Amino acid sequence: MNTTVNKIHLFRSIERAEQFAKKIADAGVLIGHKCTTPRNFALDLVQMFNPDVKIIDDITRTAFIISLTSDRSGEYGLEFFQSGDMIWLLSSLVKITAGTDHVKNALEEASEDDEVLSAMEVSTLDLAENYRSTIAAFGYCELGEAAALVADQFRDVYDVVWEDECECDEAIFNLISTVAKSEEFKAPSIFDGLHDDFRNFSLYSLSEKRAVIPAICDLVSGLKENTKTLIITGNTEETYAHIKAALSHADKLCSVHYRWTSKLSDTFVGQAMLAMTDLLYGLETDIDKNIIRLLNNPLLGISVFKRTKLDADMRKNPVIARKRVIETIKNESVVFDVLARLVDPTCFSTRLEDFDCLDALIQSKDSNNIMTKHQKEACSLAIATLRQLTEQLGTLGLDGFYALDIFDDMSLVSNNVAGCAGANTEIHIAQSGQVVNIAPEKYDTVFFYDTSTVLFNASTKFDSLYTLLEKIGYKKSLSTSEKTRLGFFSGIYSSNDKVILCYPERDLSGSKGEMYPSFTLQEFFINYAGMDFDKDNAEEICHAANIGFKCFGEDSALQIVGINNLLDAPCDNRQVYPVKYKLDQAELSNYLAVDEETGKLILSPSQIESYLQCSYKWFYNSRINPKSLDFELDASVKGSLVHSFFKIFYDELFERGVFRLVPETFDQESSFLNIDDIFEDSFLKALNDVLGDDTLQKTAADSGQDDSQESSPTGIFELDNCKVTSFADGFELQQLKQQCYRSLLEQSLIPDDYIVAGTEVEIKPEQKLEYASVIINGRADRVDACEESNSFLVIDYKGGIDAHEAGFDCTDGVNDDGEYIVDLPGKIQALIYASCIQKLTGKHCDGAIYLSYNHKKKKDAISGSLPIGLIDEFDAFTFKKNKCAVHLDMDEYLMLVEKTIAERLENLKAGDITPNPKDAKTCTYCPVANCPYKNGGK
Repeated sequence: MNTTVNKIHLFRSIERAEQFAKKIADAGVLIGHKCTTPRNFALDLVQMFNPDVKIIDDITRTAFIISLTSDRSGEYGLEFFQSGDMIWLLSSLVKITAGTDHVKNALEEASEDDEVLSAMEVSTLDLAENYRSTIAAFGYCELGEAAALVADQFRDVYDVVWEDECECDEAIFNLISTVAKSEEFKAPSIFDGLHDDFRNFSLYSLSEKRAVIPAICDLVSGLKENTKTLIITGNTEETYAHIKAALSHADKLCSVHYRWTSKLSDTFVGQAMLAMTDLLYGLETDIDKNIIRLLNNPLLGISVFKRTKLDADMRKNPVIARKRVIETIKNESVVFDVLARLVDPTCFSTRLEDFDCLDALIQSKDSNNIMTKHQKEACSLAIATLRQLTEQLGTLGLDGFYALDIFDDMSLVSNNVAGCAGANTEIHIAQSGQVVNIAPEKYDTVFFYDTSTVLFNASTKFDSLYTLLEKIGYKKSLSTSEKTRLGFFSGIYSSNDKVILCYPERDLSGSKGEMYPSFTLQEFFINYAGMDFDKDNAEEICHAANIGFKCFGEDSALQIVGINNLLDAPCDNRQVYPVKYKLDQAELSNYLAVDEETGKLILSPSQIESYLQCSYKWFYNSRINPKSLDFELDASVKGSLVHSFFKIFYDELFERGVFRLVPETFDQESSFLNIDDIFEDSFLKALNDVLGDDTLQKTAADSGQDDSQESSPTGIFELDNCKVTSFADGFELQQLKQQCYRSLLEQSLIPDDYIVAGTEVEIKPEQKLEYASVIINGRADRVDACEESNSFLVIDYKGGIDAHEAGFDCTDGVNDDGEYIVDLPGKIQALIYASCIQKLTGKHCDGAIYLSYNHKKKKDAISGSLPIGLIDEFDAFTFKKNKCAVHLDMDEYLMLVEKTIAERLENLKAGDITPNPKDAKTCTYCPVANCPYKNGGK
């Protein structure tokens, strides 16, 4: 078969193809060349062979899937398969596998071996096979099916060049391979020429999540005329709001271009139809909620005055008010009756007219003061989508209405321009998934809104589909990590001048946990430098450039550290652990040490406490283990400094033969010790240990300089070759120093019977000290001993001790074996160390207490566990005695705690990482943004 075009250039998107076409046209060689995408090229060939072929579109495909599931029954029935996720999965599955025998072969294998696929997966594939025959009966076909039929008609006709790395369905790929007479796979490395390029990579390292706002303000204020800027984001709406705010404070005339994407359920139309359906056909207990949802929906056009009054009536006495409120809404809004007809299954014949009526009401002048232009466009787009779906369902003979669960999955997309439409300075906003389609060097500046999972987020739905495709032997899909990588570097290459990367490292509360796509960023920086990839190089480059970079292994399959060729490294199913909440023994060994001789897990008390607070939070921190290479004087550093100081201070006292503090120690006139000098020296030594690289110097005042001279930036000391350089850090160290001194004064109030027997008491794995069937590895902050009673007291230093009470009331009850029932306290580190010290020494335990060095109230100075018989000896402290008192022999209490912990740790040994926060506070400071428990599940 002859054709006038015989040179085909394939690209990921039409935009990229058009740019290349322009280049070769300018070179005068456009004749005989065609620049297109694999799918469009396949469509051209199919229609060239059969101009009357009907290729199915997305909405028609959805209609067919709904029709196939409308009368389905059994274990996975209508409700299940009409959920948004299943509609998406089926739609993607039939589209991707069209023209192949993967589904058919998988079903045959499943009939022979029922362990290959789950019952749900077999049902899914069965539906996919039924779908193929059903659409054929109506004269439709998937592009992949048509491509498989026409391949031989164009064999060896075209020269094909893959100019881009393209994701291509198998049937389309096979078609192109068949028609190509000299197929050339360019497959360029995404790093080709990167480190030799002229681009200026400006890196922002930000300390707060919302610091992207001042970063965008800086970006907007620095915009030059006649430039194009691309902002890549994970949330278009939020980013647009930030840009709008920045432009309102800047003297700039810009046009803002963005693609608005929303779920159908998020539009006023979707919300109104869902509320009306639930009101008429839902649970009676939800009636009041749905009346309020309709009342406050702008689609119904109720005036603000009446809406406020009726809303107040409903909230005061809903049972009495509901009938009157509904009647008022019906009288005030024609939309109410239209919505009622739209959701009525018996009114299918008039549904298309009702959609037209609803659209006309929305576009009327009366609605101008209620909805913005953008909101009205969104409503019209929603109506058009639903109208087309309804029309297709009618064609298929489906008279009932579709399940509204699909509203959560149907996406609406529209292109918008805001600001000064004719301005020659343009800002374009694109979501990360759209970036792969952008032409190279199209923008002057590319700004990555942030580089956390907000921008680079794996898709759970993609993972579920990818897992099924893998099981049936389909190998053509890009993995999630490859999609992420492709998006990141497409964004890099879309700039012809400057790239700005934002690194939000924390949220405003200061908690860690913003995840970086480390595999992408590391390979970018290492390849940018033209170096081989390894951990040392990564840290050296990132640290030297002052990049807010975190080195961690987000994907165990990727093995971040030590892999030299990251391009070929597999990184699939990024969310497989959160989905199944189970680790096998091989996976468990990635996060825990095991004693080779006994085979027992080696755990620290802090690990045990973390796991019992929430097993998934423990897993997340163990798996991600974020480590910033930019120094920050955070709570962790302060804690290390305080622990180092107390050890050094007491070691200094031991050398002078002093083994405890008493209030008189701080009386300089009566004490033989110069306690202030010991304090100063110890604090400086601790600073040197924790913060200094070489030496520390005292302030100018301490060195004898005149008081009138300007003081150092840090206020107390100047740190040579040290990480502390800012005034803010110096001020925080001043406060910390004062807190340490105050804590020493409070420690002198511990009963006189006790002396400090040891600080930083180490328990090594080599000692094989077993606790709760695991081997302990850790350090007890301090152990005090009482010679008279041959007992000891464990002390743990903490910044704050809120909710650290660990008392026990034996009146709480007993179990079937007659043992007391122990409800583990939230904080158990001190209790674990107490048991360990008891096992090592054979001495009786007098308590396990926490000492706070950063409390704001006197009552918060100590907490923990103290026997009821000894608690009055701590009268010098004001604390919650009733919650810290142990109404049982302390040794027996420790045994009960250990037994309870041992039972809980069996879950860890089994690999259980199901989210199970002990209390609400556990979730408050949890870094896991997408935890299902936080999002309403448990």
